[in-house]
Amino acid sequence: MSTCTDPRRLLVALAVTFLLAGCAASASPTPVPVTPTPIVTPAAATANRTNVSGSMEGELYKEDEATSRLYFEWTHTTSDPRVSGTEKIDCTERFFDLPDLGYGAGVGLFWECSMVLTAPGGTWKGVTGYGSEYRVNDQLRITGTRIYEGQGAFAGLRYVSLFTSSPDMDAVTDGAEYAIAGWIEPAK
Repeated sequence: MSTCTDPRRLLVALAVTFLLAGCAASASPTPVPVTPTPIVTPAAATANRTNVSGSMEGELYKEDEATSRLYFEWTHTTSDPRVSGTEKIDCTERFFDLPDLGYGAGVGLFWECSMVLTAPGGTWKGVTGYGSEYRVNDQLRITGTRIYEGQGAFAGLRYVSLFTSSPDMDAVTDGAEYAIAGWIEPAK
């Protein structure tokens, strides 16, 4: 139990406080300096971020079924030229069973990727890439996150990209468009 919730400890703490207060009543109080703790607000946390939106389109150009490896090339078109360019992706896919929750889902796919996005002036190396693929009401849904570290002219920056597939996609390989929302910020 903590001191604040244990009534016996609270009574002992109060008794000691009153005893010490009586002993120190004749002494002059010494002020204790208090250093305020800075409060980080959402506005302060995002002040150095540049929001990014756009899309990416790509094609599967190689598949190795023996190792479950997929190789893609994507074109990113975004609101920030620093993250508009061509990306090469190498992914490992893993399938798993999903419970049928009445939406027609039965098999899911999880993938982990290594990525390099080349844009005018610099390169972004993917440090984390993951996502999922599943079907709902017989429609394919793909979502994911990619985090990149800037290299070259973009050194010291981080790019976080969240993406989702268009609702009319039939397969990950059909070249459909993905929506991107994310941000560029100083690397920590």
